Amino acid sequence: MSESTRPAWQRGLGYGLFALVSFLVSLYWTFDYSLLIPRLSQFLHQATGADVRIEELAGYRLSGVKIAGLTLAAPGLSQGGTAENSLTIDQITLRLKLLPLLLGRQTVAFSARLAGGGIEGLLSKRGQQARIALQVKGLVLDRIGLAPWLGKGAIKFGGKLDGKADLLAAELANPAKWAGEMALQWDAGKIYPFKAQGVPVEQVNYTKGDFKLKIKDGSATLETFRLLGPDLPIEVKGSVSLRTPLSQSYLDLAGTVDASPDYKKKMPLVAGLLPPEKKFTYQGSLSALTSLLQAH
Repeated sequence: MSESTRPAWQRGLGYGLFALVSFLVSLYWTFDYSLLIPRLSQFLHQATGADVRIEELAGYRLSGVKIAGLTLAAPGLSQGGTAENSLTIDQITLRLKLLPLLLGRQTVAFSARLAGGGIEGLLSKRGQQARIALQVKGLVLDRIGLAPWLGKGAIKFGGKLDGKADLLAAELANPAKWAGEMALQWDAGKIYPFKAQGVPVEQVNYTKGDFKLKIKDGSATLETFRLLGPDLPIEVKGSVSLRTPLSQSYLDLAGTVDASPDYKKKMPLVAGLLPPEKKFTYQGSLSALTSLLQAH
């Protein structure tokens, strides 16, 4: 190439790159992201089983999106559903990481504000295998409904939740193909009034709680689920066979539970609910267990 033609070539390349970047930036700023709401809602419905409502969807940092007002409601309650039967995320951002993409791995960084706290982490996918790692910070349990996953009338907890989870999945939407671990802790709170086998149970206060679960090939070991406090301390261990939907997971549990003298005075009927020698076992589905323990 001669010296006389090189400047024109350089100018042409510069103009072309400028035009391409201008087009991409213009597309980013002018694209109507609301057109993607129906497709995203359908994807989330298939992944969670919940009814989905999204108020706003917008671009975020060139390679991401920002969702405002995302609500996951128990099926049939998307219209007029109560807070106990839904989970509302104030804002969530998702951003595609470009460097892992060059190596054949799709990685999305996400962060969410909800229930007075937040969740942040990574979701990566390579072929059929996916990994999700997340950290939970200061979620106010009083503001979180479990009904979208455990069914209507699920027991409601209070307190603040912290913890982390690291899951590897051959299929992210299929719990039977998960592996990894989860560790959660929560501070002083309460279990709101509920019914045990149809018998009303007064509010249970606790000072500390923790939950540890290890998963391999869809089979989970519940190392501990423990609530310490002045009313009804409980500790549970066992195994869980994860299934789809999650509410059909099979539990094989054993634990101890007792009531303090003060709580027995407040609720005399609790003595008839407690197992002999303070020990109990349970074998059955998660949905069957939640049907035995229902919120008022």
